[in-house]
Amino acid sequence: MKSKSVLTWGIVIIAVVGVVYGLIELAKTSPTNQGGAQAGIGLIPPIASSDWTEGDPNATTTLIEYGDFECPVCAVYAPVLNQLMKDFNGKIYFAYRYFPLETIHPNAALSAAAAEAAGAQGKFWQMHDLLFQNQNTWSGESPADAEKTFETYASQLGLNAGQFSADMNSATTTSKIQGDYENDLKMGLTYTPTFIVNGKIIQNPTSYDAFKQIIQQSLGGQ
Repeated sequence: MKSKSVLTWGIVIIAVVGVVYGLIELAKTSPTNQGGAQAGIGLIPPIASSDWTEGDPNATTTLIEYGDFECPVCAVYAPVLNQLMKDFNGKIYFAYRYFPLETIHPNAALSAAAAEAAGAQGKFWQMHDLLFQNQNTWSGESPADAEKTFETYASQLGLNAGQFSADMNSATTTSKIQGDYENDLKMGLTYTPTFIVNGKIIQNPTSYDAFKQIIQQSLGGQ
């Protein structure tokens, strides 16, 4: 109970900070009262083979996160999502999509490139977790130092160092991340994390239990 209480307040406090940053840096539209959907958002593409996913593709509930590895709010939600995947084992199909907000997070695109490069060697989710767990370390570094830090994470994961570095800095990786970012803006997304459950944007839950309830509702109370 104590850990859930800490988590709840952690999400609330960091979410407030994130909203303040978002209001300053980005022109947002306010969420409507219709299920937390945001006004002006275009059609959300369904989960595809090009996405980084985990869970059962045949699950009745799909959950998509548009995230930024340097976003402190995203880091708070990362363990929440991991716990949801455990508690709803086989009932959620989860996809992570890049939305690097470089105007406020200088290493956002670079960290996404590190995850992409790890994914090329089958370790996307492991790098995903390391980036969020160690966000306070690399988020304050220069891009050059952050890249070296990401290389140490790759070593911890047993990745081929040369391939990791090449993939992280490849034109293909850069193009994919930039393309994702531009598509996110075209859809009307403005903040991270943005969560979509079964094709609809939800208001970010303020606790694990609140998020769990949303998933249960999507499953018809299961």
